[in-house]
Formats: sequence, structure tokens, C-alpha cells
Amino acid sequence: MIPWLNCSADVKAPKQDLCFLKSYKRIDETVSGAALKKFILHLWYLSEELSALSLFDEAVDVQVKLKIVANLDRECQHHRTTICGMCIATNELTPI
Repeated sequence: MIPWLNCSADVKAPKQDLCFLKSYKRIDETVSGAALKKFILHLWYLSEELSALSLFDEAVDVQVKLKIVANLDRECQHHRTTICGMCIATNELTPI
């Protein structure tokens, strides 16, 4: 029940939800298939942009945080951004 007790801690949500998905399969193999399919539909917030929230979660290992930073830096170097799931070159963006 820890995920529900910490649900107001937005920086902890991505790691907690991923851990929950991994552990739920061990609890009940029969029910987990259907339940996980529905649960996965609600993971829209686990995007590249929001992965930076994990940098502020003390439960996330430093090595994982370094990988997140490296991936964000790599994306920056390619001058690409992800908007609504589409990867767009920043030179294609024009200010409104």
C-alpha cells in the first residue's frame, strides 16, 4: 500500500509505479495480466519530459540519475524535443 500512501509525492510516482508493475505480477499471475493492461493505460505521465522528476527522488539510485541526465543531455545535443509523443527537431519549431 506504500504507493497509495505516497501518492501526493509527485517526484516518487514514476519509480513507485514502475516498481508496483513489476511486483504485481508476482502477487497473482492470473489476475495481473488484465489488471496490468488497464493500469498501463494510465501511465501517460511517464514521459521523457517528466522523467526528470526522478532526479529529485531520494529513493532513486545515483547511477540511475546519472543515466537520466546523460539521456536528457544527449537529447539536447541532438536539438530534438518530444511533444505529445512526437520527436521534433527544434529548428522546425517557430514561436507563436
